[in-house]
Amino acid sequence: MRAYNQHTLTMDTLHNLKDALTNTKSERTDVSITRAPDTPLEIMADLLQKSLSAKSPEEKESYVKKALEISQGLDDYMTVATTTPSGNVHTMVDATLRNDWNAAHANGETKFKYTNNFCAGTFEAQFIATLCKLTGAKRVLEIGMFTGTTALACAESIPDDGKVYTCDIEPYMKTFSKPFFEKAGQDKKIEVCIAPAQDTLSELAKKGECFDLIFVDADKTGYLAYFQKIMDLGLLAYGGALVVDNTLFKGGVYTDSALAEVPEEKKADVREMTDALITFNKTVRDDPRVDVIVLPIRDGVSIITHKRPSQGDVIMRGAKQNSILQKFKLVGKVALVTGGGQGLGRAYCHALAEAGAAVAVVDLAFDKAEEVAKELKVKGLRAIAVQADVTSKADTEKMVDDTVTAFGKLDIAVNNAGINFNSPAEETPEREWDLTFNVNCKGVFLSCQAEARHMLTRPGESCSIINIASMASLLVPHPQKQAAYNCSKAAVVKLTQSLAVEWAPRGIRVNALSPGIVRTDLIEKSKDLQPLVQTWLGQIPMGRLAEVEDLMGPIIYLASDASAYATGHNHVVEGGQSLL
Repeated sequence: MRAYNQHTLTMDTLHNLKDALTNTKSERTDVSITRAPDTPLEIMADLLQKSLSAKSPEEKESYVKKALEISQGLDDYMTVATTTPSGNVHTMVDATLRNDWNAAHANGETKFKYTNNFCAGTFEAQFIATLCKLTGAKRVLEIGMFTGTTALACAESIPDDGKVYTCDIEPYMKTFSKPFFEKAGQDKKIEVCIAPAQDTLSELAKKGECFDLIFVDADKTGYLAYFQKIMDLGLLAYGGALVVDNTLFKGGVYTDSALAEVPEEKKADVREMTDALITFNKTVRDDPRVDVIVLPIRDGVSIITHKRPSQGDVIMRGAKQNSILQKFKLVGKVALVTGGGQGLGRAYCHALAEAGAAVAVVDLAFDKAEEVAKELKVKGLRAIAVQADVTSKADTEKMVDDTVTAFGKLDIAVNNAGINFNSPAEETPEREWDLTFNVNCKGVFLSCQAEARHMLTRPGESCSIINIASMASLLVPHPQKQAAYNCSKAAVVKLTQSLAVEWAPRGIRVNALSPGIVRTDLIEKSKDLQPLVQTWLGQIPMGRLAEVEDLMGPIIYLASDASAYATGHNHVVEGGQSLL
């Protein structure tokens, strides 16, 4: 996109924009365009302008043909250059185009007479699917379903526990779309609400619903009422987007020339819709609660977002203008995870990388670290693999050096490498005790030491060290016998507290994360541990073992600015087991 050399354009002049654009000697001061034509629309306009002053019919025809070629190819090229949506969406689009809408209306199945031109095509489906991904949407509302193409595209683009509500007043459309939703396996995500949209909005608000993305493509005369109700009822989530289609409506919102070819019997209806959109565009632009941008895609798309307050205290504006969700982001940060090649360490690597950090995957087994680093790269995330034995001072120093060499710094360290043996205390070999403490305690200390030496060279920066302890630091897990492990993890918590006190004044937060019993392949495949599962479940108020994903959110909390005032904290995630 390129910046335009123009002054503020008032909404009151939009309807007469043609004069301002074509009369370069105009005395108007609110529009001043001096640069050469560059965009497809500008080039088309320039060619057509030249055709008006052409010296011969041949010259005029040449200019018009060039403009025609550019205009005719634009929409098609946008479609072919855009990612193709799923086969399910294609199937639904094809079925819509083949459906006999005239017969449906004649048979009384639809109240209104539709044509297949009303169907959202593959480009439109991919556009709305992309907006779902950009907003990270889990809850989507569509006003104006028609055949459900965009509803299906949305459902395929949101998480499995997401929901799409789509509004229509034609029961036939629900019947038409249902088989396609079911075939695509998305029917549980989509709820079709057959009622006037205003009524549906009120009901959704009563249910406490709020949406990350709202898409409106319905009766143009109702747009303003939809917008006002959505905003007044708080249906648009903070950070979400309200996307409104048709807001350039045939060009009629800024020039009467665009309506010149409309058949006389339709002009009154078209003028009513055009006037409604002019009012809508102006009202939205002037609403202090939102920002809006109008994009010349097809017949115009307006993307409306909440405007961040510029006045007020930190609660109103957000710390450093950050929303609460932005505080969890790790974009621009660099992290390392010891023991990152498997189990919970692998999950921590994925969580940190998805939150935006570049990640050094550190493991004693380099092949395992390399495999996780490859997984992250497949997801388009930044990662390197590093081999290190955390019981070696030289290795811990090297893992930090390798991370800094690759990514320039180190902001976050997760010291996860650890081992566990199960043996009765009276039979625990001395070597088993020594190895447990060597890895679980000495290894954590040496890692913290090497990490902090780099972090302390960056005064004013906020850094985070997270040591993985265990709920065994709070209770004695049973019936398994693991005295050495329990003691080593209690030592990790006390080490964490000690380092937190030392380093907090110098910009390093040190916290511990203590997981409960996590369902892993080790437990699932172990002949010794599998019989203990039912006993453990009886000890856990939540009635289940932890899943690896249960620990991914807490690691991001401790790593991010969301926990900026937490240090020396032992964050326990054990389903309530330590409470009994």
